[in-house]
Amino acid sequence: DNDAAAAALLPDVNARVSTHAPWIRQQICAYAKNPPSYLDCTKEEMKEPTSKRPKERPVDPLQHAASAIATVTLTIVHDMYASELSWSFTDNETGFVVAASKPYENEQEIVESITLLYQHPYTFHVQDSMGDGICCTNGRSGHYRLVDDATGTRLLDSKGDYGFERKEEEVIVTGESTIQLTGAVLAV
Repeated sequence: DNDAAAAALLPDVNARVSTHAPWIRQQICAYAKNPPSYLDCTKEEMKEPTSKRPKERPVDPLQHAASAIATVTLTIVHDMYASELSWSFTDNETGFVVAASKPYENEQEIVESITLLYQHPYTFHVQDSMGDGICCTNGRSGHYRLVDDATGTRLLDSKGDYGFERKEEEVIVTGESTIQLTGAVLAV
């Protein structure tokens, strides 16, 4: 008998588990969609858990939607001080940051490939730590652009005169030759 062998080899573990067997059974009856029949769970046990379920950790939505994935390219031509720049893409529904800037060297053009979901809203947030954006005052005129790689559609195309920060709150990759930005649909 396997139970007897396990008890003989691990008596302390078996004693600790058997002490909590009623609670373990209650948890299985309460949380399992189809608890094993040998537990003889009653309808009442299957409706009311004896403790709260643990909160689930945020999950990257891209892991669960492989068929709806879009690849976009973010290009940033900055002023003379790329080290002042930071940016992020945040999923508007979950708050999950799906892509963010790295430390950049000055005088470097930034080109990033980013994976997003089609028909899903994101916020693009760009910041400049000195408050002068990436335009005009420091030697060259900067801008940023976001393009859907599959269609060539420009999702964002902006001059860099934004001061400390700018938020583009409704960036949606549609997979068509249109863009949706801040609630307005624009033809390309």
